[in-house]
Amino acid sequence: MSKKVTSGTVVNVEALGLCEHCGALQNLTNLPVDAIDAEWVCSVCGKILTEKSFGYEGKDEDCKKTQWVGPGKKWLKEKCKDDFNIGNLLVIPEPPRQWY
Repeated sequence: MSKKVTSGTVVNVEALGLCEHCGALQNLTNLPVDAIDAEWVCSVCGKILTEKSFGYEGKDEDCKKTQWVGPGKKWLKEKCKDDFNIGNLLVIPEPPRQWY
């Protein structure tokens, strides 16, 4: 039996990661644009995060996403196709549609 998906702060699964050092959930959603080239630090353990914390493997042009955060804050080899909750987050597999 699957858990009921409830409302919460909406976040795209592509913006989530798990700290490679302590496993804490990481969320890139609210980072300012100029933070893209910054050195990111885990808010729980204080260690530097790399692409591994966001499910990427490889370097430079060979870097690709190979894992996604899934229900229960576990790494999945395939992106979840359904919405799910992690705490107060409503995780969605695709970006929300923008209606103009």
